[in-house]
Amino acid sequence: MPLRPTPLALLASAALSFLCPGFAGAPYTGIDAGDVFIATVTRVEDAGASNANPPKVWLEVHQVLRGKAETKRSPALWFPPFHGIDYGDDTQPELKRWEATPLKGPAVGAKFILGGQFLAVAEGNDQFGDYELFPFVRMIYSEENHQRTIAELERLDEARKKEIARRRATKNERAARKRAWRDELDPVTIDRWTRKSDAVAVGKLVSSDTFHIERMLKGRRRMLSGGEYYLTLPSDRFAPRIADIITSDRPRCVLFLSEEQVIASVTSAHADLVDPYHGVVLADGAAIAAVETSLRRHPPAPPRPVLVISQLDRADLSSIVSAARPHFEVVISHQFSAHGTNTIDHVRDRIPFASALVMVGRGATPKVRAVRIGESGSTLLYESTWSAANRKAEISALIESLTLEPDRESPARAEAAD
Repeated sequence: MPLRPTPLALLASAALSFLCPGFAGAPYTGIDAGDVFIATVTRVEDAGASNANPPKVWLEVHQVLRGKAETKRSPALWFPPFHGIDYGDDTQPELKRWEATPLKGPAVGAKFILGGQFLAVAEGNDQFGDYELFPFVRMIYSEENHQRTIAELERLDEARKKEIARRRATKNERAARKRAWRDELDPVTIDRWTRKSDAVAVGKLVSSDTFHIERMLKGRRRMLSGGEYYLTLPSDRFAPRIADIITSDRPRCVLFLSEEQVIASVTSAHADLVDPYHGVVLADGAAIAAVETSLRRHPPAPPRPVLVISQLDRADLSSIVSAARPHFEVVISHQFSAHGTNTIDHVRDRIPFASALVMVGRGATPKVRAVRIGESGSTLLYESTWSAANRKAEISALIESLTLEPDRESPARAEAAD
């Protein structure tokens, strides 16, 4: 398999680019940048060597400027400069030509300031393979270059110390905010927000704004994707003093949710927090116990039927939602570009506990159909083409048909939706 520069070697190129003519100087960007040492080439094997299979060299190491003196750095691979070709396709002709290009090793007796590291045999493997010489840390030895290198390494080490201190301070400051946030949400506060919430969920952030919900403490899952519940919150919803804790650390959280507008999209449901600061708390045992205690003391109302509303042109649904909310838990669906024979089956499979579906077509005078969803079939409850001038009365008629008891529905409508 052709050998290529490792990520650590590429990191070294940024940290030690001062050693290679043609590269601009760069600030220290990493903690580990490999070894730097002074050595003379004593032997070279480069017969048949190429960029993909670099020459092998033997070195007499005179002084180690960075790294462990006892490290065995000979023999070593004399790597070529990075080609800059995208790795997206290893068969691309330009890359193949570069790999096949012959590569000569250095002259025997030449003295260099070099940088390198061991090539790991495999990720997570404690064993190492050949020693790799960085192409970006390679310059002919002179006393001037020697002193310049020492000064630059001292500067980099000082930058490293400052960076470690900065990271430690940032970590400590974040930890202090995390403790203060958690302490502020005591059992009394958790009880208050539990009672104010439409739903309470336990989950962990898996993308910039989407949580994988592992457990519902209050309320029910609103949609399924691959059998799992993913919930997306507004990306700017978290209070600034806790946003980085949630998005960077990604701890398990208890989410206190408002379901004033729940939207089911293709892969996740969308909802909101009841509060940007108190609406989320670390999901430790004490927080979960406080929610469960609150629910025992103040049991939530029994769940209502779930009504799914799908409007193809995504127009304002507030009038329908407001009229339906006293009777239903409402989920707005953004899952469809058209309403067809599989729409009802999709809702049945993806939105738990869906008992009815309203399908609203496009335009100012849309066709509107409503069905009751059964375990395997469905019943047509309402069908009409709405006018632009009589919307209030049409919404009232729709809600009335949705709230009829099943035994009062017309038998002729049974299974008509299928």
